[in-house]
Amino acid sequence: MNKEKPEKQNINYYTGIKFYIEEPEVVVKREIRRAIWIVAAVLVITASLIAFAVYKIKQMTPGLTTKQNMIYSSLQSNVVDTNLLNNWEETKPILEKISQALPDPTNLLDYQAALEKAGADAGLGVAVNFSSANTSSASKISGTSPVEHQVQVKGDANSINEFLTNVEKLPFYVTLTKFSITFSRGSTNEASANLTFKLFAAAKSKTTNLSSPSPTTNNLEVK
Repeated sequence: MNKEKPEKQNINYYTGIKFYIEEPEVVVKREIRRAIWIVAAVLVITASLIAFAVYKIKQMTPGLTTKQNMIYSSLQSNVVDTNLLNNWEETKPILEKISQALPDPTNLLDYQAALEKAGADAGLGVAVNFSSANTSSASKISGTSPVEHQVQVKGDANSINEFLTNVEKLPFYVTLTKFSITFSRGSTNEASANLTFKLFAAAKSKTTNLSSPSPTTNNLEVK
């Protein structure tokens, strides 16, 4: 005997329907208030975070500005002009020679000895006269102090010319600013010459007084 299975009854289930036991108007007002409170809380939190961030940025700004200025100053100090760098590379190998060429203006004995030797090698008698009054404080060459001095030589004209050549070979920065020559009576070769040289020396200290060597006297008779 076949038993027939009872058919399932079709039952309609209504889902998603919420039964309110409160008045709809009360529920709506409550939900609106809750939404307002949530929005207000979010706004307060957001405003607090923004205010905190601004406060921190203001605290960091002076430090960042200081670091920026330090970095800028460092970069500026590290920037070397190309021409200056090239000049330094050319000058560096001869710094010792430059130092020798610009002697201390308070000690010119080495220069005086070299000047007298230049005259002796040319067969001349030489008298060197330094004068503090003739020392100029201005120079076209930055950092130098030109010392003007007079030199008297006596001998033949060729020797005087050789003396000038020897002076050009001296390891000093010296220029000839004045020159006069007088030939002896009855002679076309024997002569006496007065020369004014300008020696460029290292910059003088403001507290240092110029102390030049004593003038040499070789019993020259300049006519």
